[in-house]
Amino acid sequence: MKTPPHSIPLRALIAGVFVLAILSLVMVGIEGALESSGRTVGVQVDTGPQGLEILAIRPGGPAALGGLRAGDLVLSVDGQGTGTFADYDRIAKGFRRGVDVDYEVERDGRPLDLTITPGTSVRWWTLGLRTFVALVCLGLGLFSLHQLWGDLRARLMAAFAFLLAFELALPLNLVGTPRIESLARSLFLLLTGAQMAVELHLVAMIPDRRRWLALRGWIVPLFYLLGLGLGVASWGAYVTEVMGNRRWLPWTYGQADALLFDWGLPLWALAVVGILGATTLRHREPLGRLQAGLIFLGVLPWAVYVLSRTILGWFGRGLPGWAYDLFPLIILCLPVAVFVSIFRFHLFDLALVVRRSFLYTALTSCLVLVFYAAAGVLGIAFSRTIDQERVALWVMSAAMFVVGMLFGNIRRAIQHFIDSQLFPERRALRHQLIDLASELPTQGTVAAMGGHLVRRLRETFGLRSATLLLADPKSGLLFTVAANPEPEGQRPVSLLVTSDDPALELLRTSDRPLPAQKVLGASTALAQRFADQDPSLAVPLLAQERLVGLLMLGKRTTAQDFGREEGELLSLLGHQIATSFENIRLFESATYESLTGLLRREPVIELLDREIERARRYGRPLVVGMADLDHFKKVNDQFGHLGGDVVLKRVAEELSAGLRSTDAIGRYGGEEFLLVLPETPIDGGVAVAEKLRRRVEDLRLTMDDGSTVRTTLSIGLSALAPGEGGLDARRGLIDNADRALYLAKERGRNRVESHTPVEVGTRPKGAALETLPG
Repeated sequence: MKTPPHSIPLRALIAGVFVLAILSLVMVGIEGALESSGRTVGVQVDTGPQGLEILAIRPGGPAALGGLRAGDLVLSVDGQGTGTFADYDRIAKGFRRGVDVDYEVERDGRPLDLTITPGTSVRWWTLGLRTFVALVCLGLGLFSLHQLWGDLRARLMAAFAFLLAFELALPLNLVGTPRIESLARSLFLLLTGAQMAVELHLVAMIPDRRRWLALRGWIVPLFYLLGLGLGVASWGAYVTEVMGNRRWLPWTYGQADALLFDWGLPLWALAVVGILGATTLRHREPLGRLQAGLIFLGVLPWAVYVLSRTILGWFGRGLPGWAYDLFPLIILCLPVAVFVSIFRFHLFDLALVVRRSFLYTALTSCLVLVFYAAAGVLGIAFSRTIDQERVALWVMSAAMFVVGMLFGNIRRAIQHFIDSQLFPERRALRHQLIDLASELPTQGTVAAMGGHLVRRLRETFGLRSATLLLADPKSGLLFTVAANPEPEGQRPVSLLVTSDDPALELLRTSDRPLPAQKVLGASTALAQRFADQDPSLAVPLLAQERLVGLLMLGKRTTAQDFGREEGELLSLLGHQIATSFENIRLFESATYESLTGLLRREPVIELLDREIERARRYGRPLVVGMADLDHFKKVNDQFGHLGGDVVLKRVAEELSAGLRSTDAIGRYGGEEFLLVLPETPIDGGVAVAEKLRRRVEDLRLTMDDGSTVRTTLSIGLSALAPGEGGLDARRGLIDNADRALYLAKERGRNRVESHTPVEVGTRPKGAALETLPG
């Protein structure tokens, strides 16, 4: 949205006026504090229903040392009556440092004469804190005006920040400066009413305009009518009655002040907390709930402050002095939270900024504080009722015991509430990953488990890719088990990565997911494997501190990075699925060969015996093949046995992929493989063998040094004679296939040779071998 040209000087004018006014107030406040420190006695007074009442006493100040207490009614000072705050301020103007002053006060219905010696040092810490917070609010308001003038939320944010800056910069509580004090207080009343209206409007617009606000257009004007109305009513009564010494309005200043601060402030706080709490729990978008939750946390300290002050005031008590001193920081939390939510929200991972543990602690602490406050109020009430002050101590002790007993249950209940209401997506994600971990063992095989895992992870997180690599238990080599999607035009590539690879060692020692680029930077082989995929996260699969495998997760389709909590969930998933893969490997190890994943020699021979019996019983065809890699010794000599293992693994993958679902293959020994092709005549077996030979011939293997390896395969076939079975049939089939394989080697390798069916027990002749061109 473009900013209208005429709005630029308007913004500059507004900013200039506020900067000049607030800086001027800060200077007046500092000068007034220096001047009034000699007249200060360390009390906070205000006009109450019964007269001038002492609200708070500064610990260690002249008033405390002279015996004054909070709740005392000031009847006269140096023989002069003090019915109102203005009277007291006029008298205090004559105080001098070190000159005694006589106070006549009423305490518990009895008059009491006390002598106070004025004069304190300037409270630079309190003054500096108020000035600092005022300047921070000023800066937030200026930034809001500069960034998004066209956004109503930004304008409301600027207005609220400026009002807070004005309030904190006002030179209040300056002893002996009645004109400045009266003017500042009158402005304070107007500012309070304006803040009330603007804040209610602002929180109703976070994170966007609420539906109930759009449907009921009268609500926003009502906010301003109530807030400004209360402020103006108090301001008018104060100006006419206190400053002008005449009563022009039908209500007194005391009535208006009580309505504004005793009722208006707590209802305001409850309304703000209620609006933000409802948005935090019920907004349709998770980001909106988190934004509202952040601001809810920002407003919570102020709301607790206001409500505690109100409740204690009902019993004639006040907050401790340190609470008043910290009020600037308490009130700063809200504009900072709004600022972060509106302007810089996208720079924060709210799962980190608004950590659930922080929410747990904040809400639990607030609950405990409220409980203690209620216990304290009850203790005070009981002590006044039965005139025993020890009752309050016993009530507080009992409350502490009860809270201590129930604290664990309270915290668990809050955790459950926050998880279910504020983070439903996180909870759903956790359940999805738990379900995924429980589904894997039901897939039956390592390959099926791997395919299911990468497919579900890709769907759950919206990933561009996901790849699972597992380490061979004996050699430690890392092999690709499943990839989704698979590399175009080829099956997943195996890696010559040993267990002592720096990247694997990094993952093992970190025991948590790491950025993929950090892991790839430590391993040349891994970097080559994922050069064209740009993965985002590497998740180690660890079982008892041993690296079982590795998940490489690609970037998300939403371009959103993985959050820390998602990383923690993936880390837990990694440990669980590592155990699942270890268990299925133990099961498969008795049947399947660990390196190639093919059937072991004994299981494949047992399968052949069953197929021979079935073929004999039903008169069905059966073909057996012996396959052997050509010149495999050269591969071992050049690249070592680890390189040879890589080649065997990849060839086995190609052979398995090229077979039909009814066929079987097992590792017969070394680089030899036994093929079992049920329901297949000899010509069909030749077609299957030719397809396997071509797949291996087209295979390209990239080794650790970047070199490319090619290999070929020779295959010999033999068909079962009709009507025969038993041990002799198995021996005859394997012997005939082995002889056909030998002939294929003799005639140049990389070819298929077959043997015609013969009767069991008939020794095959060399002339009976039929050669098919390779």
